[in-house]
Amino acid sequence: MLVVAFDTETTGLIPKCSLTSETVDMFPHLLQLSAVKYLEEEEDKHTISCFNEMVCLEEIPQESINIHGITVEMSQAKGKHIDYVLDAFFEFIGDPSEIDYLVAHNSEFDKKVVMCEILRQRNRCFEEKDNARYKTRFFEKNINRKLANNVSYSTALSSVHIRCTMMMYQYLPPSEKSVGGGGRWIKLVNLHKHCFGTVPNPEKMHDALNDTLVCIRCFYYMQKGVDLCDINAELRNYIDALL
Repeated sequence: MLVVAFDTETTGLIPKCSLTSETVDMFPHLLQLSAVKYLEEEEDKHTISCFNEMVCLEEIPQESINIHGITVEMSQAKGKHIDYVLDAFFEFIGDPSEIDYLVAHNSEFDKKVVMCEILRQRNRCFEEKDNARYKTRFFEKNINRKLANNVSYSTALSSVHIRCTMMMYQYLPPSEKSVGGGGRWIKLVNLHKHCFGTVPNPEKMHDALNDTLVCIRCFYYMQKGVDLCDINAELRNYIDALL
């Protein structure tokens, strides 16, 4: 069984309007994209692998920095171009048809953020194609490759059902809900408390990779009734560092 969890950190909140080529500039920018793959090949063979990349941006609103702590200086020192991050992310998750569960906490938000960057990438490709002064064979080949990848990314994310741990808790019978959500929807730290009785250190959360590790542990427990930390020492070490 292959489970892939992912999470994002951004420059802001998603507006209530639909995502289109005309509205894309109203949407926040992706700042950090992380994913964790958990592969259960045999009963005694479980492997975990992590993906974690930051995007290089020139501006980040202070309100967002107050939440995730990623400054412009950090983004420019550690970040990469968004095209590289998208390419690396979809290479990491691989063929969507081979994923048994694609998971996120508040999945609608994270999916829309990634789809937004895919749309921005598409728009950039067409702008480059229209504005290029010298359209060499290499240029055309490179742009066509980017556009082909762009279509495959959009199809990959649209074709797979994403399981949302926030909604999984929401649909539990009231008798099985052990903690409040901290609002209408349960926060990831409270979901971890519901599943395991402990709360991750808030100062270490709102980091996309840390959130993804907590998310995949919670998902696996709610889906199969098994604590991954009991069967995978590597994940246990990651989680212990967050408590």
